[in-house]
Amino acid sequence: MPAKTQISVRVPPELRSAVRRRAFDEGTTVQSFVEQALRRAVAKPERTVDLDVHHLVRELIDSGAYAAEARRIGEDDPELATM
Repeated sequence: MPAKTQISVRVPPELRSAVRRRAFDEGTTVQSFVEQALRRAVAKPERTVDLDVHHLVRELIDSGAYAAEARRIGEDDPELATM
């Protein structure tokens, strides 16, 4: 196993409690849980979204237009709305 170093991070008590609960629920240690979360956070994404598309989708979501369209689709096709 490669050598490991220690880091200290200050977090709010409620976040610490949530991490401990999730680690317990997943049957792992806090150390392992946090290590895996950090690995996911710094990993390169497998695919990237064009920033223009990302900004357009964000605008739709923020404006409420996305929710309105999703409701319209759900009225037309309830099965599609749950996908």
